[in-house]
Amino acid sequence: MPLFGGFVADSYLGRYRTIFICGILYIAGLLLLPASALDFSTWGWTPASITQRRAFFASGLVLISLGAAGVKSNIGPFGAEQIEARGRGAEQSFFNWFYWMTNVGALLGLTLVPYVQQQISFVWGFFIPNLAWTLGLLIFVSAQYNYKKTPPTGSILTIAYGIFRQGACKTSPEPNPNLLEGSERKFLARSKKSFGGRFEDHLVDGVSGVLKVAPFCLLMIMFWTINAQMLNSFFAQAERMDVRLDGSVKVPAAAINAFNCIGIILLIPVVDKVIYPFFERIGHPLSQLKKIGIGLVLSAVGVVVAGIVEIYRKKILHSPGGSHTQVLAGQTFTASNMSVFLLVPQYVLIGLSEIFAAITAMDFVYNQTHVTMQGSITGLYHASIGLGNWLSSAILSIVEEITKQEPWWSSEINEAKMENLMFLLAGLVLINTLVFCVVAYFYTYQDPSNFQARHTPKDMEVYENEGAKAGEDVQD
Repeated sequence: MPLFGGFVADSYLGRYRTIFICGILYIAGLLLLPASALDFSTWGWTPASITQRRAFFASGLVLISLGAAGVKSNIGPFGAEQIEARGRGAEQSFFNWFYWMTNVGALLGLTLVPYVQQQISFVWGFFIPNLAWTLGLLIFVSAQYNYKKTPPTGSILTIAYGIFRQGACKTSPEPNPNLLEGSERKFLARSKKSFGGRFEDHLVDGVSGVLKVAPFCLLMIMFWTINAQMLNSFFAQAERMDVRLDGSVKVPAAAINAFNCIGIILLIPVVDKVIYPFFERIGHPLSQLKKIGIGLVLSAVGVVVAGIVEIYRKKILHSPGGSHTQVLAGQTFTASNMSVFLLVPQYVLIGLSEIFAAITAMDFVYNQTHVTMQGSITGLYHASIGLGNWLSSAILSIVEEITKQEPWWSSEINEAKMENLMFLLAGLVLINTLVFCVVAYFYTYQDPSNFQARHTPKDMEVYENEGAKAGEDVQD
C-alpha cells in the first residue's frame, strides 16, 4: 500500500495533504478497533453480533492500511525535506532519530498497550493508539504554515514513460561540446534537451536514478524476511522457554519483542554519535551501501545465534528435569527450563542490523532520487517490508512441506529441527548479500544537485503532455 500512497503524493496530492488525509483514515480505522471490542449493552445499546464485531475489526484494519499507505511513504521524506538545507549530515541524523522515535512508539505498543488490554480491557487498549495518533496528527497540522511543501507534479508514470521511450529507443546522440565527455553515452541521454530531447536534463537524471535505486529496494526483501522471524520462529521459541521471573510472575512471550526496540533505542545514539564519527576520524567513512551491507551481515548473524540457542534449548528440554509445562494465553506448552531472556542477543542483533540497513536504506532512496519521485521510491522501499513478510511465510510453508519426514519447521517446534531452518535463512541472506555487493560495486552515487530542481504544477503539466507524445514521435 505505501507504493500506492507514494505515487498519489508525488503525482496528485503532495506529501502534506496525503499525510493529512491518510491520517484521518488512520483515526477512523483506530476508532473501529475499540468498537469491535466494546460491549454496547453497557451504553444501553443493542449488543453487536459476532459478525458485526468482525466487520468493525476488518474494516478498521483496511482503513489503517490505507492510512499507512500515505503516511509511511511520505512522512520520512517530508521530514527530511524540512531540514535538507542544513546538509547531508543533518539528513542522515534525521533518519536515525526518526527511526529512534518509531521504535519508542513500538516499545509502548509492545508493553503498555498489551498490559492495558490484559489487565483492564481491549477497548481501552485499542483506544491508546487512537489517542496517540490523534495527538500526533494535531501536532503535525499545527505547524503547517512553517513547512516546506513540494507541490504535486502530475502523473509521474506518464512522464517517466515518455523519457524512457524517447531515451531508450534511440542510438546514442552526438557529443555535446558543452558537457563532459561521455555524457552522450549515459542511459536515457537521448531524451535530454541538451541532446535534442524533450525533457530537462535533471528530470531525466531523476528517472535514471529511480531505475538505479530500485534494485536495492528489491534486495532488501530478504532482509525483512529475516526481520519477520521475530514474529514467528523467534516467538515460537519464546513460548517454549521459561518465562517465569519467580513463582508467580510470567513474562508475556510477545513482550520479548520489546528487546528489539530497546536495543534500537539504546544503540542508535551510539551508532550515530560514536561509531559513524569514528570511521570518519580514521579516514574511512562508511558509505551508505557499506552500512546496508553491514546490516545484511548482522541479520545473518542474528538468525545463526537463534539457531545455536535452539540447539541448546532442546538439549536442556530433553535432559532429566530440564522441562516444565506452562500455560500462555490459554494454551499449554512443554517448555525448556532455559530462560526466555537468552533470546535477547538475537533480538538485539536484528535491531542493530536495522540501524545499519533499514535506516540507511531509507536515507539512501530519499537522497538518490529526484524530488518528484521520492514518495514513490520510498513507497517501494516500504513495500519491500510487506514482501519480506510474505516471503518469510512462503519459506516456512515450503520448508514445512519439504521436510515432513524430519521437520525443520512445524506447529510444534519441540519436534522439529528449527535450527536447520535458521541456518538456511542465514545462508539465503548471505547469498542475497553477495548479490547486493555485486550491484553496489557497479553503482555510481548520484549528486542530488543534478536532479533536485523544483517545478511548478504548470511546468510539470508541460512535461506530462510531452511524455504522452514521446511515444508517438520517437524515430530510430
